[in-house]
Amino acid sequence: MNRRLASRQRDQQVKILETSTRKEYYRKKMLKTIFWTGIFAVVLGCFTIVFHASIQSFIRWTMMENPAFAISEIRIESRGNFTQAQIRQATGLALGANILNYSLAAVERDVERLPYVAEAQVERRLPSTIIIRIIERQPIARVPVADSATTVAREFYVDRNGMLLEPREGEVMQPMPLIVGINASEIRAGHKLESQEVGAALELINRFELSELHGLMDIRKIDLDQPLCMKAHMADGMEVTLRLDCIPEQLERLQKVVRQESTRTVATIDLTPTTMVPVTFKQEPRPEDPGNTVTPAPVTPGADRPATPAGEGTTPSTPSRTTRRGRAT
Repeated sequence: MNRRLASRQRDQQVKILETSTRKEYYRKKMLKTIFWTGIFAVVLGCFTIVFHASIQSFIRWTMMENPAFAISEIRIESRGNFTQAQIRQATGLALGANILNYSLAAVERDVERLPYVAEAQVERRLPSTIIIRIIERQPIARVPVADSATTVAREFYVDRNGMLLEPREGEVMQPMPLIVGINASEIRAGHKLESQEVGAALELINRFELSELHGLMDIRKIDLDQPLCMKAHMADGMEVTLRLDCIPEQLERLQKVVRQESTRTVATIDLTPTTMVPVTFKQEPRPEDPGNTVTPAPVTPGADRPATPAGEGTTPSTPSRTTRRGRAT
C-alpha cells in the first residue's frame, strides 16, 4: 500500500517537473525569437533610411541640381491675343529653374484661370524646354447688361459654351449677334450661362453659321423675353420665331420658305407650329401706284408658288397698306 502511494507521488512530481521545464524552454525560445526579430527590424530600418537618403542624394545630384535640366526655353503656341509675358506670368515658370520642380497639372490649372483660355496643355521636353499650347475661347455673340452705377449698358462676349467674357481693355466690340432677355443677375465675367433659353440661342447661332442661310441673311439680335420661344431679328428686318428645341428642323423649314419666296420680302415667320408655318410678307407698292395692296398667297415649302389670283393688284377704293398671313406646311 505504501509502495503504491510512494510510486504515485513520484510520478506526479516527475510530471510537474516536466511541465515546468517545457514552459521554461518555450519562454526562452520566444524571447530569443523576439530579440532577433527586433535586431533584424532595426537593421532593416537603418538600411532603408540610408538607401532612401542615398537615392535622394543621387537624384538631387544628377537631376534636380544638374544645370543640364535648367529651363532654357518656354515655347508658347497660341493663335489668340495673349502675349508671351501674360502667359509666362500666369504659369509662374522662370528661366534657369529646374524643369523637374514644376507640376505640369498645376501649370495647366494656372493658365486656364485666364478668362479667354478654354484649354491649356503643358509638355515637358527634356532636358530644358517647356511647351505650352493654348486653345482660346472664341466669342460668337454679345450680351448687354445695364450698369446700375452709371446707368449705361455694358456688353460682354459669350462663347459657344455659354462662358461670359469681359472685353479686353480698349477693345472695340466686334459685330456679333446680340442676345437680350437674360436675367441681369446671371451676367458677370467668368460665369457660365446654363439656362435652356441661352443654350437654344447659342445652338441657333452655331447651326445658322453652318447652314446655307448664312450667306443669305445675318442674325442681328435674339430676343429671349418670351417664355418657351425666342425671336431672331435678321439684318434685313425679318423676324423669325422659333421653339427652344428642334433647332435643325426649324432651320430646314426656314430655308425652304426663304428659297421659295425669293421674289417677295418676308416680314415674319413663325416656326413654332409643327405642321403649319405662318408667314407674312412686307408690302412693296408699285411705283406707278403707291396705294396698291399686295395680297400674298399661301406658302407651301418645297412646292411651286401658286399663281396670283385674277384681279389682284387692282387699286382699291380706299388705298391702304395691309399684310395678310400665308401658311406653309
